[in-house]
Amino acid sequence: MKAEFAEYLVTTARVGRERIETIPRDERRSTEPLGRLAMLHGLLSGADVEEILRHRHIDDRLFGQTALRLGMMTQDQLDVLIRGQSIRACLELVEDLALAGALEFKSGLEAITEFVSNRDFATVSATPVAGQS
Repeated sequence: MKAEFAEYLVTTARVGRERIETIPRDERRSTEPLGRLAMLHGLLSGADVEEILRHRHIDDRLFGQTALRLGMMTQDQLDVLIRGQSIRACLELVEDLALAGALEFKSGLEAITEFVSNRDFATVSATPVAGQS
């Protein structure tokens, strides 16, 4: 979602494409792993995350799908984590751009609100999310 948000910032003329291009491509795509977020919120333990990762590779499923299949998370919990993960990724980009003087922080927050409010999260749990491994 971070790359999509970067493109949104460019198309809404908040940031020039040349400024976005200075951010390494990997950094534009990185997100906080869902397992780490679930641990931060007390939904999973480290051992749970390890088990999910083991099963994920066996089943060739996404982290969240595996957590659901193993009964370690509910669909509602997964949806909240994915939405939060997406918003955190956008906020990281806003912070980077604001600290570099390429975007006013307040304008970046407004852009996140606009971008997220126009985003359909209904199918997000079925899509790959970077940083899950």
